[in-house]
Amino acid sequence: GQKRGAARGGPGIRPAVARQIVSIARATVLEAVQQPIALLLLLSAVLMTLLVPVFQFHRFSEDGRLARDSGLSCMLVFGLALAAGTAGKSVADEIARGTAAAVIGKPVGRATFVIAKWLGVLGVTVIFWAGALAALLVAERSSAHFISADEFAGYASDPITLGLAFAGVASALAFAAARHG
Repeated sequence: GQKRGAARGGPGIRPAVARQIVSIARATVLEAVQQPIALLLLLSAVLMTLLVPVFQFHRFSEDGRLARDSGLSCMLVFGLALAAGTAGKSVADEIARGTAAAVIGKPVGRATFVIAKWLGVLGVTVIFWAGALAALLVAERSSAHFISADEFAGYASDPITLGLAFAGVASALAFAAARHG
């Protein structure tokens, strides 16, 4: 009974369907990452998050809270914009090229196609979140914190880390421009 059903590919995902899902999801991630809007949204979120400690004039009784809250807000807003834009453009491009109809017509089921596209959009969003999270951690470290030591007591920030973060963003853009051109 149960052994025969499992041997025939009972519950679970068949290897062919899993390969189709991975292939379509990978193609979706690659297409979305190559779009200029993905770079602009990531760059905007990173720079806005890194600029919070520069313009932080109030502490709100918790060190680094403004930097954390602003960074998480940027991750939410820009992440939603990226996910919605990626999903819409990806499916619209598939329909415009006719590949969606060809793929869904015979070799790939509708559910497989939708799940694969969803996983691809999730992959792009996870890549975005990783970059924005790195900026969030740097911004929180660079924001003013109260330090009480033997020779000093007061608020201190970490401008070196913040400067290195801005230099890292600038060098990454310069490297990408040199590599592209």
